[in-house]
Amino acid sequence: MKTFLASIAAAGVLVAGAFVASAVTDAPASAQIPVTDVASDEERVGPLQEILDELVADGTLTQAQADEVQTRLEDAYEDIRERRQDRRQDRRADRQQIGEFLEDDVIDSGELAELGDDHPFNDPDGPFADAAADGQITREELESLREERSEHRDERHASWQQIGEFLEDDVIDSGELAELGDDHPFNDPDGPFADAAADGQITREELEEAKGSFRGHRGPRGHGGWGSGASAGTVEDAGFNA
Repeated sequence: MKTFLASIAAAGVLVAGAFVASAVTDAPASAQIPVTDVASDEERVGPLQEILDELVADGTLTQAQADEVQTRLEDAYEDIRERRQDRRQDRRADRQQIGEFLEDDVIDSGELAELGDDHPFNDPDGPFADAAADGQITREELESLREERSEHRDERHASWQQIGEFLEDDVIDSGELAELGDDHPFNDPDGPFADAAADGQITREELEEAKGSFRGHRGPRGHGGWGSGASAGTVEDAGFNA
């Protein structure tokens, strides 16, 4: 039994990257994360079948056990697909509802209540909190928030491009750190890059190590290009389309 479970784990690890990537492509924050080269079902199953065949050939698994491993993983893939479909349908319904609410260019207090407490528009700590403080959200306020978000995205892109240029020699030196500005994460004395920048520079190797620590966030597309990501509940996530 232990060998069987270990084989399931090994086979699962082999395809986990593609498995997770497939789920991530439809996550709310995917508007901020370009995900490319997501493996197809055939690409995921191919390597798995090869590994299972090897495990059967060397006697680690019986054919029946290998078949069960594949069945379990295929069931897991199907569950992911169903949940992705459910999320798409929920977002589509949400966008449609918001569009109907905005026919008079305002989402009033009753309509906000109808959206539910867990909706981004009703998050007291979310990006729509100020707009909803008077008990309603206007189309103009939503469009303004979307424009601000677009500007921030452009700023992040420019910052990431600048960092890429600085790293052409594999190091961001003291002058380049100063050029980024005191409010940049690389220059935060209490931030995650403080140790790396203690000697007045940050190397590519140090950044790669830092990037690894941000895998659970947004990777190199966040503020300054490294890992802070965007807040949950963005204009796009809420389903607003002007």
